[in-house]
Amino acid sequence: MKKAYFSRRLYKSKMDILHVTETSYALELFHRAKRFAFQTLIREKRWERKLHQESLHIAVKKKYGLNDYFANSAVREANALFSSLMELNKIHVQQTEEKIIEDINEKWTDIYYLLHYVHEDNITHQAIRLLQYIEKNEEATIGDLAKHLAVSHNTASEHIKRLIKKGLVNKKRSHLDERRVIVELTEEGKRVLHRHTRLDAEKLRKILIQMDESDVQTIQKAFAILCEGAKNVCVS
Repeated sequence: MKKAYFSRRLYKSKMDILHVTETSYALELFHRAKRFAFQTLIREKRWERKLHQESLHIAVKKKYGLNDYFANSAVREANALFSSLMELNKIHVQQTEEKIIEDINEKWTDIYYLLHYVHEDNITHQAIRLLQYIEKNEEATIGDLAKHLAVSHNTASEHIKRLIKKGLVNKKRSHLDERRVIVELTEEGKRVLHRHTRLDAEKLRKILIQMDESDVQTIQKAFAILCEGAKNVCVS
């Protein structure tokens, strides 16, 4: 077995007072230099600009009169602290975003569960997706619908035939290009889609009349901001 060697502890009481004073001053100077380097990194990140013309190493060296070894050590430790802080901040932001997303989803599902219309029509979720795409996109073709559902052209065509049979959609020639056949909602299709994707107007009205006007305006503003963000990000 190899013999282990351990360094001996240094006790201030057993050291020369001058050596203790010099060591204490050097350590304090080093920590001040490290704090300065760390604060500089934070301010540069916050203000998005460099605070010194020369490198941080040179700035620390000049300000505190350190040699290259101590200046480099102070900057390295400051960089390590800064990197750790950035990682912690990233984790905090991610956890906060996830909590906000979960909170929005939870509240929206509660709202829809409590305020949706009573569904009277026997219609599949996929059919609703098709009707909604047709409503939101002018002059939707079978090809567009196939791409939206990520299915073949023939499969999308079969879906549309079933919707036509139920009286929910019609086919017609495009008024912009008569070579193109587009799909449009019938009045019945609009009615069915409305009841499967909107909130019940009467239920919603009962809630709104009990609220302060400022709260109603806040809700409108929040939904407008969220809607605009969705349109900017989720471009189909």
